[in-house]
Amino acid sequence: MATASDAASRPRAARAPREDASKTLVLVLCGLPGVGKTTLARALARRARESGHDAHHARYDARELRAMTREDGTTAFEPARWRAARAEAAADVDAATRRGNAREDGVKTVVIVDDNMYYRGMRWEVFRAAREARASCACAHVTAPTKEARRRNRNREGAEAVPEEVFERMTRAFEAPAVTTPGDGATFPAFVVDATEETDVDAAWSRALEFWGPAPDVPASEAERELEREAARAETAKSALHALD
Repeated sequence: MATASDAASRPRAARAPREDASKTLVLVLCGLPGVGKTTLARALARRARESGHDAHHARYDARELRAMTREDGTTAFEPARWRAARAEAAADVDAATRRGNAREDGVKTVVIVDDNMYYRGMRWEVFRAAREARASCACAHVTAPTKEARRRNRNREGAEAVPEEVFERMTRAFEAPAVTTPGDGATFPAFVVDATEETDVDAAWSRALEFWGPAPDVPASEAERELEREAARAETAKSALHALD
């Protein structure tokens, strides 16, 4: 049985951003299809608003689905449309981030990026954009057993369900983020949200607040920035090629 001393020794759950927090937090959700990212994103957006913050939920897959849907209601993958949809989603995230940073009324903003983000480079593209906009950025890896995620995906309706072969390919290709600890100086902090059963939204929100710090430093030299851009271009090309497989 837990005692009063046990409770006192546990870290207190964060209820507000850190004092040095930037005006905006870009929270990147990643994980396999069916783990519960969109459900969590909606719950976190509600929790943010209940806490007095603004919230913006950016769903990449919704834009991708619209781009792939034909006039007769059927869907078909087209690489150019897929890339354009993702570019639109990224622009939406950037615009929401900059709106949040432009606020002068004291209200902070949480921009929730809802996508599989199965490649490390995909997540780093979002991070670099947030950094350039002078926003804090963290990643929440939403997890559930692969078997359970597969079952949930199969139970989705219509085009919302990811094709089985795509699900398996994502499972093999997924590059999980390295989990970090608040205050350890990680450039792009990340934490895990267990969605095997009912997700603890309070705990997930508290973890996000713990990682909501100042905007990360921008590389000092143009050479460093060009190296990052080159790496980003390579990752983008890899993502596009993978989508064609």
